[in-house]
Order: sequence, then C-alpha cells, then structure tokens
Amino acid sequence: MSAFRNWRWHRRLRRMALDVCNDFVLRDGVDGFVHIEHVLLRPEGLYVLDHLEGEGRLIAGERLPEWTLIGKRRRFAFPNPLRQLEHKLTAIRLLAGQGPVQGYVVLADRLDIPRAQPDRVIGLPELAERLPHLPADAALAPALAEAWARIKDVASSAAH
Repeated sequence: MSAFRNWRWHRRLRRMALDVCNDFVLRDGVDGFVHIEHVLLRPEGLYVLDHLEGEGRLIAGERLPEWTLIGKRRRFAFPNPLRQLEHKLTAIRLLAGQGPVQGYVVLADRLDIPRAQPDRVIGLPELAERLPHLPADAALAPALAEAWARIKDVASSAAH
C-alpha cells in the first residue's frame, strides 16, 4: 500500500473510533504470536481489522483454505485471512477480557468478489456504515476502558 493511501486509511479509521492501535504483535494464547494490524475502540466494543489490498477479482470463501486474487497480469493465491482473523480475535479477547470483540477483513476499493462475499469480509464504505462517526461525548464502560488500557500497554511495549 502506498504511503499516501496508508495515511488516508488510518485517517478514516480514526474517524470511526475513540482510539486506534495499529501494527503490533501479541501473544496468541497458545504458543505463538499474531500480528494485529488495527484494533478500534468504540463504546460498543473492540473491532479487529485486517486490510486486504490489491486489484482484481478475488475468489474467496469462508471455508476455502486459500483465496485467489486474479489481477490483470497474474494470479496470486494466499491463505484464507479469515482463519488468521480468528486467531487475532482470540488473542484480543484473552487480553481484553469478556468485552465484545468483532473482526473484519476490509477490502480495498479495487478488489471485487464475484460470488457470495463471506460475512466478515467488507469494503471500506460498508465498514463506515457499520461504524459511523462518533459524537465527541461518546461514553465508554469502565470494563472496556480497562481492557483498552491493557491493549495500549501491550501495543506500546511491542513498539519498543
């Protein structure tokens, strides 16, 4: 993703949340680690987001082990990102506690899924509809604020 698009992407995410943590590594609760691209804090809970960049048709399915991106000049297969998203959701839930945590794979505007789109795969316009702009006085439950403090602590220590 170009630096310009990356900046615009982060700016749009910030408008949807009270706070955002980006790009950190977290223990997965088993024996390894997961890379968290974005976690958004909203009054109703936490949202784990992975951004899928590319251009072309995307052959994707909830149960497919691999997804395929068919571009203008080449075809590219990669592991189903929904499986990794589940690991990320589990890791965030272990750290945050029992608060509501949801996750989505967010598609770039230039990606098209010609068949049925999996439930947790959405475009940025749909994400903006699901997570509308918050008022400045949006309230946060104390348990969610504590969970967010733990996430921020892990994210900031992972950056050092």
